[in-house]
This record gives sequence, C-alpha cells and structure tokens, in this order.
Amino acid sequence: MKRMEISQRVPDQVYFYKLRIEDSSWDYRGESTKSYTQGFHSYPAMMIPQVAHRLIEKYSKEGDVLLDPFCGSGSVLVEAKLTRRYSWGIDLNPLAVLIARVKTTPINPSILYKEYRGLTDRIRKMRNNEVHTPEFFNLHFWFKEHVIKSLARIKTAIDYIEKTEIREFFQVTFSEVVRLSSNSRDGEFKLYRYPESKLKDYNPDPLRLFMEKVEMNITGMENFYKACPIDAWSRVIEADSTKPVEAIEPGSVDIIVTSPPYGDSRTTVAYGQFSRLSSQWLGLMPEKALDLDSEMLGGRIHTKNDVGLTSPSLNIMIGYISEKDVVRARQVQSF
Repeated sequence: MKRMEISQRVPDQVYFYKLRIEDSSWDYRGESTKSYTQGFHSYPAMMIPQVAHRLIEKYSKEGDVLLDPFCGSGSVLVEAKLTRRYSWGIDLNPLAVLIARVKTTPINPSILYKEYRGLTDRIRKMRNNEVHTPEFFNLHFWFKEHVIKSLARIKTAIDYIEKTEIREFFQVTFSEVVRLSSNSRDGEFKLYRYPESKLKDYNPDPLRLFMEKVEMNITGMENFYKACPIDAWSRVIEADSTKPVEAIEPGSVDIIVTSPPYGDSRTTVAYGQFSRLSSQWLGLMPEKALDLDSEMLGGRIHTKNDVGLTSPSLNIMIGYISEKDVVRARQVQSF
C-alpha cells in the first residue's frame, strides 16, 4: 500500500505526536522518589511516585478500586494505598510480585527491629554445617566464593523466620544485596560481568550491605506504617495480564494507572535478566527465570505480517511502519 493511500485512511487524531504541550508542573527532577517503601528495591523503569500519586488523586476518589496490570515493583500500588484507594497489581515476574507485596504491606517497625536483632545474632552464631547454599547455573561465575558463603548464611538465617510477611520483608532486602554483591556491573539492568581486571580488586561485603539496607528499609517502613490507612487493602497477583484474571471481578475496577513494559525487553529493559540472580537465590521459579523476557509483551516476535489485531487504527499504523521497516513493524505487532 502506498504511503498516500495509508495517510488518507489514518484519522487526524493519529497525528497527535505533532502536538507539543509543555507543563513544568509534571517535572519532578530533584524530588525524592524513594520515600516510604518506594526505595526498598531497585527495579527497571519504575514509575515516578509523584506522577502516580497525582494521576490517582486527579482521576479517582477515596475508596475507589485501582488496577495496575503491569505493576512491577508496586510503585503505583504504594501511592494508591497512601491515598486511601484499594488496589490490585498484576505482574508476570515473581520477584516483582514479592517486592510489590512487601512494599504495600505495613508492618510495625518495632516488630522488624526485634526480628532484625535476632536475625543478625543468628547469622553470626550459625554453624557452617547449618548453612544451605543453593546451586544454580553459573553461580560461581556471577559471585565470588566469599560472597556465596556470606549470602548463603544470610539467606539460611532469613528462612528461619516463621511469619511470612516478616520473612518476605528481609527477603526483599536480601534480593537487593544479591544484586549489589554480584559480579555483574552496578547500574545495569542486564547482566554484564565485570572484566577480570576489575574483579581482581572487587571485594563486596554482603553482610555489611545487608545490615545497611535493612536499617534503611525499616526507616522507610516506619514512615509508611504511620501514614498508611488501615482499611485500604492491596492485593498483588502473579499472572499474565493479557489473559483474564479470575480474582478480579468484571466491572469492579474504577481506575487503571500503569506504565506498560517496554516493547522488547530482551534488547531494551531486560526485566528477566535484572531479576535472574535474585530469583535463583530465593528459589522464585528458577526454571522460568531464564525465559522471563521472552514471556513479556513483545518478547516473541511474530513472523507473520498479520496477527489479527482488532484495531483498525493499529493495523493502519503498522502498515505505515512496515513501509519503512518490516522487522520493526513485526516487533510492534508482537507488543
């Protein structure tokens, strides 16, 4: 189809990208994005809490039910709870679901401090034959031997905690420490091993990192616990949001606030790679961890030109893209 023929069929509103509207009130540079529980764990492409907060307050009211079908680490859900909205979160990544659940579960900080004291004592007194070290693919490639021993000791001590919400709080902290003490380059979402020249002098201390991070997270939880309304529930589901989720009744959601994943997570923001090491240490479906990016939206590229999209506008635009780049058009189709 010639470009002119396509252009004649595309509605005027499709050319909205030509409009430029500037509103500096949405610029939150310089403001903290780690208040309350928002700083518990890093995660790719997190929504700015101030943006979520503003959208929720502008387009919903107290007592409404919110849905984030791509909730990631739960940034939107935290803001929903702080503004007295009920919320559902859905994500395909089991690590993201764990983080989101912990971030939206208020826990009395005095309980956490007490458990933390017991946990550190247990870590130090634990005998070597009591420590369980997980085995998974490339464990010794991604972690130095002393790091493996220290992480295994911390993980084993956490596993002794009986109450689920308390145990998961420390698991999330542990997950961040796994990333920070691995041989993967800091600041990257994808897994890139440090070169040997860097690794020679690289000696992270997992226990020190864990203790520092726990204390920061307990402070964040204390602020969240004080500000959080008791009656506003948050429920996080591990599921594929492109399919029906039985737990959520049709018509029960008042507002959707979300930031969808990138179109091709394998080459852009690799959610699965980011989560892999922590997921393997925590035993969060490790058999799927290597394939998570292919399960995300756009993770598998369709080979056909027509995948049966029901939107006329989308089909028109994909045709327009296809004129310039057939491969890119198929990537857009897949997403």
